[in-house]
Parts: sequence; structure tokens; C-alpha cells
Amino acid sequence: MRAFAAQRPLATERPNPGHLWFKAQVLRQWDARRRVTTPLDVAELVQVAVSAVIIALLMPWLWRAMSISTTVWVYVLAAAGGSGALLSLAAAMMFRQRLRDE
Repeated sequence: MRAFAAQRPLATERPNPGHLWFKAQVLRQWDARRRVTTPLDVAELVQVAVSAVIIALLMPWLWRAMSISTTVWVYVLAAAGGSGALLSLAAAMMFRQRLRDE
């Protein structure tokens, strides 16, 4: 207990100026990187949303415009469903990454 009481408090110690400068440089770079990539993150979210809306709008139109057999439509709908699932997965991953970065 006496050894603990004899120690100097950490608050009175001055930090190394080189360490502070390095830390400031790293934080400045992180902030610059975040400012540069924010518009790209927003653009990715907009791209996913617009793609989902376009798919939702085009599928009924394609359904009425094409008169082909039912078997082909099964493949078309399967491809569209798979694309929609991949778009949803990409949106969820981007949203999770964006929340983690903030």
C-alpha cells in the first residue's frame, strides 16, 4: 500500500510530444478518409435503392409484354428473385458497415 501511495499520479505526467503529434496526424488522416468516402457510401445506398425500385417496376411490365411459356417465366422469376435477394443482402451489409463506421 505504501508503494502505491509513493507513486506519482498519472495526471501530472506530461505526454510525449512526438506521440501526441503522431496521434493527431493519424486522426487527421482518418477524418480526411471519412470525409472523402462518405459521398461514395451514400451513392452505394442510393444505387441499391434505385435498382430495387427499377426491378419492382420492370417485372410487371415484362410479365405483360412477353407472351412466352410458363416454364421460361419460372426461370425469369427465379433470376429476378435471386437478384433481389443479392441486392437485399448487399444493402444490409452496407448498412451494417455504415453503422459500424459511425
